[in-house]
Amino acid sequence: MFDHIFVISQRGDTLVSKVYTPCGTQDACDKFADWLKEARNTPMLPIKELKGCFFFHIKVSTFYLVGTTRDRKSQPFTALELLTRIKGLVKDFCGSLTEEAIVLNRTLILELFDEIADYGFIRTTSTKNLKPYIQQSAVPVKQARQQQTVLGLGPGLFGADFQSAPSTAADKPLNLIKGHQGSVITCEVHGSIQVRSFLSGSPELKIGLSNNLVIGKLSQVGYGAHLRVDKAQFHPAINQDHFNQGKTLVIHPPEGEFTLLKYDISGELSQGLPFQLSSSIEEFGDKQELDIQLKLQCLLPETNSAINITAQIPLPSDTKSLAPTLSSKNHNIDFIPDEKKVVWTIKKMLGRTESVTRMRVHLNSLTSSSKLQVGPINLEFEIKDWTSSQLQIRFLKVFDPQRSYVPQRWVRYVTHSNSYMFRLR
Repeated sequence: MFDHIFVISQRGDTLVSKVYTPCGTQDACDKFADWLKEARNTPMLPIKELKGCFFFHIKVSTFYLVGTTRDRKSQPFTALELLTRIKGLVKDFCGSLTEEAIVLNRTLILELFDEIADYGFIRTTSTKNLKPYIQQSAVPVKQARQQQTVLGLGPGLFGADFQSAPSTAADKPLNLIKGHQGSVITCEVHGSIQVRSFLSGSPELKIGLSNNLVIGKLSQVGYGAHLRVDKAQFHPAINQDHFNQGKTLVIHPPEGEFTLLKYDISGELSQGLPFQLSSSIEEFGDKQELDIQLKLQCLLPETNSAINITAQIPLPSDTKSLAPTLSSKNHNIDFIPDEKKVVWTIKKMLGRTESVTRMRVHLNSLTSSSKLQVGPINLEFEIKDWTSSQLQIRFLKVFDPQRSYVPQRWVRYVTHSNSYMFRLR
């Protein structure tokens, strides 16, 4: 499946590298680093072809986990799913997903890479099955160093549920892959509660969460009206027994910003998904053209809206030019010739509305594979005052018996996408 797997920082430094086949070469790291520099401050698709080599990557904290192959028959969603599972393995064995943890545990990660694949083909991604074969022990990241990041909670934060006292906010990144018939292949939410406190002294802070919250994927509680999260990681100062009794987080917050709780959800979401995309692609052989029509539906309630919506649409490699038709002045289409892709931008979409665009793609030559080279489409967006997990803040209280002032408090909810992908076939 993979010729080469490596971990590379945002600066382009190779942290870990494992070559499985003669097709995998170390210069792949340099190629990806060059791509990082070229794509600085612009969105990167999770899949890219560079000089006949296909690069699949997922971003984790401040680094990228990358797999390469020259096999054109490789399935993109399978490759990205494998990288996601490998990321989970690294976290299970190393304890955290920071750049420092990767460097300190380089030998352990290389041993993991050796065991999970044989000549590039994945044998297992089960933590339980791999434990007997891993001889190295994890090197813990120093507590003082962890506190410089997220107070020892460990990284891997794609976004956050910002809840601050006196100001609070919530942010849940979505990872999604949808099949061309609308079926969900993978769906994940990585959320957190992040506190930004500017209180003097160290007063007691209480944050009440949803009463129906259940933690643990294997917990013997029916889904029903329960709000289930698969995994949760608390700040070290949180008393979990207190939390289990009343679903209340109690802490004496340090001044500044810190992460109070991280949680993961996978599978079907009770709140539903915010977007649905349908497409049609028609070939015109006599004109060497493709006619692409896309309809994006915003499934949010009418009282909500999404902003900064961007759809990145890969086009055939022999695309010559593009003639778009937009349904609103609120939309914009940019064709990037060097990368053979289209960026469809929508400033704002109200709930229960839809947007349509149509593109005439002019090709140098229309082949049997031209249609297959369109997509997958990656969607980026931001939604305020809406959470995909339905996790809510019931109350936010500050107790300081030595002071009579009433601090300003606010709660903000934000959901944004990390990798929200639609397959067109």
